[in-house]
Amino acid sequence: MRTSSLLATAVAVTLAAAPTAAQQVPAEGASSPRDVTALLPEETVLAIDGADLAAFATGARDVYKSVSRRMPRPYRGLALLLDPFLRSSVGIGLGDLADGEIEGEWALGVVAVDNGPVPVFVARSTNGKIEKPYLGGKSALTAQVEDGVLVVAASERHCARYHAWRRDQQPTLAAKDDYLRGRVVRPGRDAARVYIDIARIRGDRGEPMLDPAGMLLVGPIVAALGDATRFDGVVRFDAGGATVRGKLDGGVLGGARPERHLLAHPAKAYRLPPAPNGTIATLCLDRSLAGFWGNLDALLGEGEVVEAQSFLSIADQLVAGSFVDDLVPSLGDPITLFAVDVVDEDAPAPTIELPAFVFVAEKRAERATKMLSRLLSTIVSIQKVEAKQNGELPFDLRRTKTEHGEVMSVANPSEWRGPGAPPTAAGLSPTLAFGGEHVVFSSTRAGAEAMLAALRAGGTGEDARGDVVRVSPPLVAEYVRKNLASLVINNVLEKGKTRKKAQLEHEFFAALLDRFSHADLAWQPADAGTSVTLTLEVQDD
Repeated sequence: MRTSSLLATAVAVTLAAAPTAAQQVPAEGASSPRDVTALLPEETVLAIDGADLAAFATGARDVYKSVSRRMPRPYRGLALLLDPFLRSSVGIGLGDLADGEIEGEWALGVVAVDNGPVPVFVARSTNGKIEKPYLGGKSALTAQVEDGVLVVAASERHCARYHAWRRDQQPTLAAKDDYLRGRVVRPGRDAARVYIDIARIRGDRGEPMLDPAGMLLVGPIVAALGDATRFDGVVRFDAGGATVRGKLDGGVLGGARPERHLLAHPAKAYRLPPAPNGTIATLCLDRSLAGFWGNLDALLGEGEVVEAQSFLSIADQLVAGSFVDDLVPSLGDPITLFAVDVVDEDAPAPTIELPAFVFVAEKRAERATKMLSRLLSTIVSIQKVEAKQNGELPFDLRRTKTEHGEVMSVANPSEWRGPGAPPTAAGLSPTLAFGGEHVVFSSTRAGAEAMLAALRAGGTGEDARGDVVRVSPPLVAEYVRKNLASLVINNVLEKGKTRKKAQLEHEFFAALLDRFSHADLAWQPADAGTSVTLTLEVQDD
């Protein structure tokens, strides 16, 4: 019997995710995966395990086929080479596993040993078809079979060490299996559980000190990871794609963490704005500006509080009022960011054509119009003076109305007269717009117009909970192709690759993205932890 290409891929991924030897910490005080799998020792810091390797491999094979065999030529061949390459070096492919070569429990883990983390794959056969696998001459792995248990690790010493542990623990493994069956809910034969010992990986390192912007953006996420001891989840493959769902046992709602004030809708759903046509990605962090500015002393260190207060003193002057008491309450939470594939028709084409970055928020008070307009006007005036001093492209602010009556303030760049291609700034036209009950700020006029059109259509976005990231892989692929020449040149200059190789890599990446319809990531605080969901769907034919 030979081992699998799935194993080689999984070990490579695990090695990339594993902590380095320098990050390794002693086991004392660390959490234990006693309720993760009976196949791995207590020192495991990361584990993926399942009840049936053949069933899980079937789902992975279906996704592999769906993505690789439907890619356009010549990129299809590159994708299809993966399986025979691993088969030649490791000995068996996904198809062999899916056909039941190993029927039984399996686990892939990273185990903490004296000299650092070691990846280990273990399978316990229930059909007697397990033998010492053949590993190709280029393989850096070693495999051993003992008493129907296959272990694959980095060296013979690590394999032998595992089997010694298994023999020592044999009297308790049966009881441990009974404990698992009584307490742990299996995710299904075609899925696998995921476990991460966050406490052991984190060790005695404290939480990072965040600056004001960092606290507002990622403070709740850092706090949840700082309180958590473990992550438990389920990964599932099927013909439609892949899904990972799990939960951290730490969060900001269950205790007295000050980061809870940063959540605009704690443990509640809210409505996203409608996405403009051509939206590449959506980012919505469920943050409360009022909660942030009202709790600076609790959220920030002394130096960071001084930094935030200095910003407020300047901001009050720019908006001709109180930034915290007047402007912040006039805007609804949260603010949503869209990346939209639209460009200004009359703008010169820069070297790299950026998408429009569009921020949108609810307008709760009319004073927001006057204060934000003054803010943009002042910033553009300052930029114009500095640009002329530094020989850069100055912007001119113009106020206009759309054909539907929406007010827009557009900062247009001066005409580019060379030499050379226009800089990236030449493709920008920062725009502040007010449409109905919303405030829109975009990096380009076209982006603002696309957002206003979506709001005008009267539709509503989807319900969301917590932090949301959504990406359209086909539109990302289209963006890569549109900027292919510039991306290739950048790759050649920065990484020293040949033009042919750099172009092939970008074209292959774009072709791969075309095979997926969308990708979603949700981070949802709850009273007893934090839920995390990652979904990647395959494109329908």
